[in-house]
Formats: sequence, structure tokens, C-alpha cells
Amino acid sequence: MVFYLDRYDTFIFDFDGTIADTLPLCFDSFRQVFLTFNNEEMSDDNIESWFGPSEIGIIKNNLKNKADSKRAVDLYYDLYKKNHSSFVKPKKEINSLLLALISSGKKIAIVTGKGRISYDISIKELELDKFIAYSIASEDVVNPKPNGEGIIKTINHFDTSLEKAIYFGDSNADILAANDAGIDSVGVSWFYPKTFDVSPTFLSASPIDII
Repeated sequence: MVFYLDRYDTFIFDFDGTIADTLPLCFDSFRQVFLTFNNEEMSDDNIESWFGPSEIGIIKNNLKNKADSKRAVDLYYDLYKKNHSSFVKPKKEINSLLLALISSGKKIAIVTGKGRISYDISIKELELDKFIAYSIASEDVVNPKPNGEGIIKTINHFDTSLEKAIYFGDSNADILAANDAGIDSVGVSWFYPKTFDVSPTFLSASPIDII
């Protein structure tokens, strides 16, 4: 199937791994938190196996001493903000895509499983907030991806039709969420090679594919 830009007016994106390569920063922040409070050195694979809940949920679910939860969460966000510029670099092709969409009168939104605090840090550090008209973070839904609740809320916010909306993501959960919401999807490999166990409507190896 050929991708036609003019077919859509609402472009909805996942964040981590789609708009920004934040995973190394997330892994490092979690690793330092659990080394500090659990006295355990966690691998990236260990940490990734806990993904699903927001950052707060991951920390609360895996701390040995639940009384440390607030201090551990505060440390995570302190590390995330302090080390952001060292780990996360802007990707000019993504900025070019977002600018092209805005210039064409498209509506741009983010639907992420990321917590609101870390999302706000990243979007400001990368100076992307000027492009984003609406965002859904983990606290804004009852049912996270692969449920389509966040996407549906975004479509309702813009009062657009399902046929005019499309969702971009780098994981199976993203594609399943788009399917659940009843809209087209783009499986992206903009930062790392990706294979999908489910079938996106389109595949994209670079943001420039879209424009």
C-alpha cells in the first residue's frame, strides 16, 4: 500500500523510540534508582521486562522497601532531567517531519505510556513542544496500550474521523492500540531496526519516508 500524506489530517505519535531515543536514559535512571534502593545492578533486559506501567509504577512494583517509593521516584526524575542532554539528542529528520506536517496544516498529537513528568521534561529539552497540539500520558488513561483508549481520546479531542487519523509507533503494543482504536498505523524503525509480530498498515525506516 502506498502512503499518501493528504489522506490524513491527524498524526498521532508514540514518544519513546518513535519521536525520541529516550530508552538509554530511562535504563540508566532506573539502574541508578535500583542500585541505590535495592542494592542491585540491573541489566537493560531486566528493566525492560518490567515495562508496561509508568515509571512510578515500575519503581513502586519493584522496590524491596515500599516505604522508599517517594524518594526513589524523586531520584528517578532528578536523574532523568539532569542527564537528559547527555543521553538524548535531537534527530533532525523528526524535526523536519513535524515541521512539514505543521506547515501542511496537520494536527499533531502524542499518545505515550510515559509518565507526564518525564514526557514534559523530554518535550521541553528537545524543543518539540511547539509542534504538539495535544498529548496523552500514562496518567491520562485507565487502559494503557495495547488498548486504544488514548488514541480514541485524541481523535475525540480533535473531532476528526477514524479514516483521517494515523498512529506511529515502534512496538507491537503501538500497532495493536491503533488497531483497537480502528485507525491506520505506521510501524517505525527510526532509531533501531524493528520487526513486528503484528502488521502495521505501513512501515517506515526514516521520518523522511512520510514527507
